[in-house]
Amino acid sequence: MNFGVRLIFVMKPIIKLTAIMRGCFVRSGPFCGMISAVNKTRRCGIMQYTLYLDESETFTSSAQRYFTVGGVILPKTEESKISKDLIALKALLWGNQPNAIQYILHEKEISEAQHNGVSKNPCYSIFRQNCKVNTLYKELSIILKRYQIVCIGVCLDADKLTQFYGNRTNRHLSIALQLLLENYCHFLMVHNNAVGDICYESLQEPGNQQLRQRFYELEALGTMYYTSHFFQTYIGDIRFIGKSKNVPGLQIADFIPNTLARTAAKLPPKHKGFKITVLKQLYNGNMDNCYKYGLKVIP
Repeated sequence: MNFGVRLIFVMKPIIKLTAIMRGCFVRSGPFCGMISAVNKTRRCGIMQYTLYLDESETFTSSAQRYFTVGGVILPKTEESKISKDLIALKALLWGNQPNAIQYILHEKEISEAQHNGVSKNPCYSIFRQNCKVNTLYKELSIILKRYQIVCIGVCLDADKLTQFYGNRTNRHLSIALQLLLENYCHFLMVHNNAVGDICYESLQEPGNQQLRQRFYELEALGTMYYTSHFFQTYIGDIRFIGKSKNVPGLQIADFIPNTLARTAAKLPPKHKGFKITVLKQLYNGNMDNCYKYGLKVIP
């Protein structure tokens, strides 16, 4: 018991020291101080992307649980155009309502309005009409295809994970994040050695803090396949932004995790056409292997 306690206190300085040695002091938390020097010097003149992420927990009729983290990779050069298209979509859905641009596209509340006829926010009442739901998914599909937006995600079959590895595994979010960021690193490398940031929809604390801590550990120590230097070369920082901030990338990303989870669980999609588009836009590693790089299902 004493050995375990001592080990905890010894490991944290080791992680921090590793961060110092790699040139990777970070913005906050236990690794506070210095950003990735390698990545910072590469920003000028290099293609830049942002990975927008959200998460979803999906259950089958037999209560089998699928936890998914997924989203979209947007080139920063196209984000203003994508934002304008999303504004146009909201105008199409809500017509001449003066506050339409401020409404948030949120899949969960849209589904509740469609299936139950109720929603906490009255703005979603329009989705009681199936034609509005179809318009939404059709236009989102058009945006994904128009800008060749890459979709990516990791899905954990929670019951199988427990069956194979017991109930003392790392947090599902921690496992998913590592695998997802490895594939994001791969994407950036094969796309002309680009650099990229991560934007995650804000969680309830201590969720953000735990996820940020995990990111800094990966940045300092590397992942299963990539060294810390490689990680720092391609990936910049992680930000947490609330849904209410009306960020276009996060709103598009909001529709990805449940679509991927339903695919993994062999459940009917919420919209067949949108599912087909998302699967076509999965990252395939430039080797036609989208179920390794685009939708990783584990274990």
